[in-house]
Amino acid sequence: MNSYDLEWTPLALSDLLALRSFIEEESADRASRFIRHLVEKCLTLRSFPLSGKPFVSTRFSDCRELVVPPCRIVYRTRGSAVQILRVWHNRQQVLPDELD
Repeated sequence: MNSYDLEWTPLALSDLLALRSFIEEESADRASRFIRHLVEKCLTLRSFPLSGKPFVSTRFSDCRELVVPPCRIVYRTRGSAVQILRVWHNRQQVLPDELD
């Protein structure tokens, strides 16, 4: 079984930090647990990069999304890497082409 590297784009890291800050307003412990859970789910993409469903976008047809309620993680494979592009909370109004 191939193992891919996992890369986080600056936007995805920014999304992750903003999500953590938002959850920390309610509970720092809950924020830590959720972010750890979300990252663990992303780590599974190293072995199963096609496990997410295709992401609907006119500009980014090669992207997939992994749902980790209440979030969506948008990613793509590039060579031997899985690139995490964005992490969005389901309540966010997001246009499908906001990946860069």
